[in-house]
Amino acid sequence: MKLKRVAVVGPAGSGRSFLINSLLGSKHVEHAVRASPVTLDISSHRDVVEVNGRRAVLELVDTPGFCGQGVIIEEVQRDLKTKFKHIDKAVIVIAKGGLEPTEKNEIRSVLQFLDYKNNPEKIMIVINDRREKGKNQQQKANDLSNVLHMLGVEDYSIMNSKTQMPPLLPAVSLSNNEEEIFHSEIEMIQEFLLKETTTQDPIIQVRNSVGMTSGNVFSAQSMALLVLGAALVFGFLLNSYMGASVKKCIEEMETGKIKLEEEAVSQKSYIEQLETDLTKLKEEADSNNISIEKLTTDNINLVDEVVSDKEHISTLETAPGKLKEEAESDKKIISRLEKDEIKLKEEADANNISIEKLTMDKRNLENKNASNKKQISTLETDIGKLEEQTSSDINHIAKLDTKYAVLCQNYDEKLKMQNTKIESDLFICQFIVAALLIVT
Repeated sequence: MKLKRVAVVGPAGSGRSFLINSLLGSKHVEHAVRASPVTLDISSHRDVVEVNGRRAVLELVDTPGFCGQGVIIEEVQRDLKTKFKHIDKAVIVIAKGGLEPTEKNEIRSVLQFLDYKNNPEKIMIVINDRREKGKNQQQKANDLSNVLHMLGVEDYSIMNSKTQMPPLLPAVSLSNNEEEIFHSEIEMIQEFLLKETTTQDPIIQVRNSVGMTSGNVFSAQSMALLVLGAALVFGFLLNSYMGASVKKCIEEMETGKIKLEEEAVSQKSYIEQLETDLTKLKEEADSNNISIEKLTTDNINLVDEVVSDKEHISTLETAPGKLKEEAESDKKIISRLEKDEIKLKEEADANNISIEKLTMDKRNLENKNASNKKQISTLETDIGKLEEQTSSDINHIAKLDTKYAVLCQNYDEKLKMQNTKIESDLFICQFIVAALLIVT
């Protein structure tokens, strides 16, 4: 991946560190709103940046703010020439709110140092207007034009989210009205920094200094470090991808296992409920059998009573021939008995009706008992089916547990192989680095 190195320069307190953090998308350097410089030594910070299809490693060189305590612009320029192999582009950050004469002179010196007239596509001026709210685009453009005229810059182009990359020196005023507008301006600056220029020559070329015998030595060391870094990043990404994939598969299997266990518990509860209903039906059937037996006994007792009454009537019909003296008395007795016989006959007829009713009730109870037995048989069949399904689900859960154990084992083996490969690649890279250092 291509490296783009950009110098970020400007007066103390202009917001260089804030801009670096915004462009790289994370907090790489400390920053604060104050006149004294937060950055005291030159340093570089890099990250991968992608915008509008362009992707590159963006390295931003954070310089001390000039016009600050103990910071001399000539030393900053010298460090940019000697401490880095090359500088591709430069961003000059200016704080809105008026420029001191000393600041104007220093910024003009930086523009001349960068040869801005011959390098308009490699330099950008950013006005940090984030502290002033409520300005529209026209007011910001007017303020930006005034600042550039004060610096003696005549050929420039004020940029916004709709402006194409101009051939003139671009200038941007950071917004504070809406976060969306601010982010679009940051993306516009990123796109300018990643864009290829018509000339491939860097804006600042390296010169030999202390700690560097030649540009080739620095190049060999950088190449070795890049190879080592690329190997480590590739191993880390591969490990993360495989680990995430296996972990997702394991989580899905655990979710399926939990669902099957929940279904098994639900079916078990349903079986228990069916068994309870079956017990109640059996108790009702036993109760109905007892009622039928009681009715049968009562019916037998009534029949016995009718037979006994008929025998008594027969005995009374043969009594008039015994004693003539008792004829009248017997007649009275016979008359009474006849009346009793009529009553008994009436009672017998009533008993016959009761017997028929009891017989019908018995048949109805028998039919109901047969229906209950059919329901019991159906419930027993359903219970058997549910038990078979529960047994199948338990076997399925056991298979899933086995697959889960195999996946875990395979994951451990793959992880060990990946760690072994990473260690081997790291050893090879270290060996290459050591060899290159020995050769150089």
